Amino acid sequence: MGTDTVKTYGNADFIIFNGHNGLMDAQHPIINTVDGVHRDAAVIACMSKYYFLEYFKCANAYPLLTTVQLLPPEAYVAEAVINSWALMKSDEEIKNSAGDVMGKIHNKSTTATRKMFSTGW
Repeated sequence: MGTDTVKTYGNADFIIFNGHNGLMDAQHPIINTVDGVHRDAAVIACMSKYYFLEYFKCANAYPLLTTVQLLPPEAYVAEAVINSWALMKSDEEIKNSAGDVMGKIHNKSTTATRKMFSTGW
């Protein structure tokens, strides 16, 4: 894999991707940050944890929330994560907020839906 420079503006402290993990369909370059700023990141897409770990490391980003199962990347999960992060909740509380809203919307056990998400390395 090669490296590319991708400029992002606004000095974001938190970056979130919510959508189909089309990145898994082809090989892509690793993105390195050049500003040295640590950021939190979340990827709500099917099975994102292990696929994105190398990307997080190169981008100096902490995997605040990733997924470990197949799931629909629906906006209400991103909203719960962003709101919990903005309220400075703990990593575990942020993960649980994603699972709780997924369970509520799909009328599933939150014990099961919380297991769809992961936080940290």
